[in-house]
Amino acid sequence: MNKFMIIVFLVIVTILNVHADNEWQVNKIAHDENYIYIGTENVGLISIDKENGEQTQYASEWEEYYKRISDLSMHNGKLYAINQYYILGILEDGKIKYESLKVEGIRPNRMFPHLAWDSKGVLWTNMELQFIMYYGRKTFVGQFDSESENDCHWIGEEMIRSLAIDEDVVWFTCSAVGTHHNFARFSNEDGITFPAYHTDLGHAVLAIKIDANHNKWLATTNGIICFDQSENLTLYELAGVKYDLAQLEDGSFLVPNNKDLYLFKDKEFSLLCENAAGKTILCVDAVGDTYYFGTEDGLFKLKDGKVTQIPLLGQTVDIEEPVSVQQAKVLQRTFDLQGRQVMGETDAESEKESLPKGIYVNKGKKYVAK
Repeated sequence: MNKFMIIVFLVIVTILNVHADNEWQVNKIAHDENYIYIGTENVGLISIDKENGEQTQYASEWEEYYKRISDLSMHNGKLYAINQYYILGILEDGKIKYESLKVEGIRPNRMFPHLAWDSKGVLWTNMELQFIMYYGRKTFVGQFDSESENDCHWIGEEMIRSLAIDEDVVWFTCSAVGTHHNFARFSNEDGITFPAYHTDLGHAVLAIKIDANHNKWLATTNGIICFDQSENLTLYELAGVKYDLAQLEDGSFLVPNNKDLYLFKDKEFSLLCENAAGKTILCVDAVGDTYYFGTEDGLFKLKDGKVTQIPLLGQTVDIEEPVSVQQAKVLQRTFDLQGRQVMGETDAESEKESLPKGIYVNKGKKYVAK
């Protein structure tokens, strides 16, 4: 087994092993002006109000509809969430509806489905573990936006890992397991073409972003590759698995690298946080100077150099913070270890002082009253 095959195998095993046992795993993060959106492995889509932190969960009685979310995309004020069963959730004005993108005879891509929009408002995604890229054919009001009901474009024995669109040209990263790693482009005029060099990049490419200057930035297992307008390739080395990239307002990138977070700016990497949450970072997003990232243990944020976990609805995280009874008394809700409520929200001094010593759970955190 050559080294390229080993890299791809390890990446696949890592993804497949981040499974149902990790109830709170966060696979993707997105945001708009008012909310942060969290796509999870097992508990559906969650929105977090930026102003008050209130969380809302969007799920369904059918597990196939809401589990294993793999990508999120904002478009025309709506949030689109795709999962690995090829169910598309469309969130608008606090309500969610579901559309199936399954096509008869085509097996859904259970590992790497992604979303991208072109200037005509057509949604593109990829299907099948290998062999195919699928052109989104529905307008989500029951009509086809093409004369063909199967706008599918074959690319050969390639595993598509990510998509991005630049001037209505679809760029996607791909691999043929054990042989090569590359990226390609598709347009209606030219079909699928590989850049002229068509050589093995030598590194598994897991994400692609396109900047305002039309440069393509590829997150690989050996660093970040820039593919510029002149089709020159430049590798900025940083060994490690990078499942995502987030572009900041100044054009720099937030880069997850195994368990660490880096900033890539002015062609250099700088370490923001080492071993940020103790687990491999699966996704990142930036909201101003606050950086959000997800692992199999849930959602975290990095702000002012400090990492804190944001417990999701129903989640209890193992963070113990010693507090005095006086500090613990202001907790919104407090429960003992048996789950009994021992103090509600109150300002009564007598009730505050009656809080017994022990460990209490509040908003997903464990507190020690002493």
